[in-house]
Amino acid sequence: PSKSRCHPVCIQLINSGDWLQMDTWPPRSFRAEMFLTADQGLRWHRADLEDSRRTTIDYTYDASRPTPSAGGPSFSLWNAGSKNQFFIERRDRTDLVLFTAPPSEAEIEVVGDVRAILYISTSATKSLDVIARLCSVSRLGFSHNICEGLTRVNIQEATNRAGYKAASMDNVLKIEVDLGPTAFLHQAGERLRLHVTSAAHPRWMRNVGETSIGKLKDVQISDLPGPSEVRIHASAAKPSVLHMPLLRPYI
Repeated sequence: PSKSRCHPVCIQLINSGDWLQMDTWPPRSFRAEMFLTADQGLRWHRADLEDSRRTTIDYTYDASRPTPSAGGPSFSLWNAGSKNQFFIERRDRTDLVLFTAPPSEAEIEVVGDVRAILYISTSATKSLDVIARLCSVSRLGFSHNICEGLTRVNIQEATNRAGYKAASMDNVLKIEVDLGPTAFLHQAGERLRLHVTSAAHPRWMRNVGETSIGKLKDVQISDLPGPSEVRIHASAAKPSVLHMPLLRPYI
């Protein structure tokens, strides 16, 4: 950054050598929304949800085989920062859903706090992690992580808040995931991608189905719960949405 810097906040854009100087964090921004679709798309217009015949998409969480992580905010010398997500995104996975946008028509500067609002149903009865990870996919198809976050859901508490009497796969729960702050330049022609899963091991400890911290130390491998089904809703009535702060409007 310049030695003549006079602003209290100075950040460098990921994927760019540019430095931004601003008076506050997060900066003033345009709030952008991208809607998840059941055909694994990310769309800028809510109207696209009304045209889709499918409204849900499922994945499975298995505590005995947690989804691995690649990169991210970590102190690990070998598995931190921006990493190629190829092995995480391989097509035979049933424990992860990818939502991918069409190639961007112009540059997008995402600067600030990113979050996702997801409507889910699950067969889990005690606890479930919901992880959202924003990635940028190059013109050559290489996907690299940008930011990510985890929300640990106490199923019974979420069930009560939603007005249901008991946990059930028929219930629809509204979950917010904070992906944290970021500042990155998304180039024209590249695609935005969102991962939704329930594990990122060893970045986060696997969810063993317990809501009591005191009981975690007593859980053995043989005590792990069986696989849980997770259903993501992506309809006009229950839209799952990625919220991003942009320095300038995209559409």
